[in-house]
Amino acid sequence: MTTDLNALEKQGWLRRFTASEPRLSEAIQTYRELGLEVLLVPILDFCKSEGNNDDGKTSCTACFEADGDPGKHKVIFTRPLKDGGKNGGKDDKLF
Repeated sequence: MTTDLNALEKQGWLRRFTASEPRLSEAIQTYRELGLEVLLVPILDFCKSEGNNDDGKTSCTACFEADGDPGKHKVIFTRPLKDGGKNGGKDDKLF
């Protein structure tokens, strides 16, 4: 799978935000309940595809690398489910 933002957008993906646990799992659950498909891209893979500095290092990873475990951070993308997200995969009714 590509981590190129333009390619992902052409496939219907919308970048939401970057998170790590426990917010990551909460966001995934919420988006799925809303009837959206969820894609997670490791922050380092995503930033590398966004361009580099002259020294070959990616500028947007500094704060994540300083955290000590940059692999725990994921960029969340969503798009409507192919079935239209009917019932968000559930039979719950609002009323």
